Amino acid sequence: MRKCRSGCAGARWSARATIRRRAPESSGELASELSSVCDELQQLIAQINHTNARAILGTGETVTEALARRDVIALRRGALRAAVRAATDDGLLGLRRSEVRMVRQISIKEFQQMADALAKERRELDTLLQRHNWTTTLSG
Repeated sequence: MRKCRSGCAGARWSARATIRRRAPESSGELASELSSVCDELQQLIAQINHTNARAILGTGETVTEALARRDVIALRRGALRAAVRAATDDGLLGLRRSEVRMVRQISIKEFQQMADALAKERRELDTLLQRHNWTTTLSG
C-alpha cells in the first residue's frame, strides 16, 4: 500500500513538472509502475477477501459475515443516536418553550441503552476480528 501511495505521489509530481524542472522519471515509466502497483493491490485485496470468506471465527461465522454484522451494528447505532439527538433537540429557533409544548415520542433512556449495548457489541466484535487478523495468514 505504501508503494502505491508513493507511486501515485510521484505521478502527481511528474505530471506537474514544469519546463524548468525535469521530471525524475518518464511518464511511460510512471504509468507502468502505477499499473504494476495497482495490479499488486488488486491481488492483495482478492487474497484478503478470499481468506475472510473461508476463515471461521469463534462465533461460528466467517470473517466476511462478521464484517457485515459489524457494519450493520454501526448503522443501527447511528440511527438510534440520530433519534436521540432529534428527540432532545428543541429544533424551534426563535420560539420559547412556553409558546410550544414538546412531547417526546420515544424513550430517550431506552434508545440510549440500546445504542450503548450496540457500541459494546461492536467493540467486542472488533477485538475478535483484530485477534483473528493477527493470527491468520493470507490464503494462496
